Amino acid sequence: MDYLALAFKRAIEMRPFSFHPKCSRAKLVQLIFADDLMLFSKADVPSISLLAVVLHSFALTSGLRMNDIKSSLFIAGVHADQKDALAGILGCMIGHLPVKYLGVSLTARRLHVNEYKPLIGKILARISSWEGRLLSYAGRL
Repeated sequence: MDYLALAFKRAIEMRPFSFHPKCSRAKLVQLIFADDLMLFSKADVPSISLLAVVLHSFALTSGLRMNDIKSSLFIAGVHADQKDALAGILGCMIGHLPVKYLGVSLTARRLHVNEYKPLIGKILARISSWEGRLLSYAGRL
């Protein structure tokens, strides 16, 4: 996936691209976790087109391509007809917030402490199971 990150970086340096307003200072375009990819940009045709070109080039080079059925485009502050046009460029459907990712709600607002509780509970349960396996027999008594 380093190749993909480098491809985005090079493309952004050579062609017009507008970062998402919250990502411009860090120049953040993508987040990759395992086989998941999140892309961030301004909701305009040149930026979305550039993302589509890089994804297409990556697919030709690596054989890995975006699953159109599982992929969603999340856009705010744009008219519905423009949303459809941008989703058409990427070839995916339009998603709606909130959505769960890795057990945490992704929203356009700051999360409240209560919204982290299911994730914290899962982490604590996992730690408890490790604790029992890592202790010696005498330590478990």
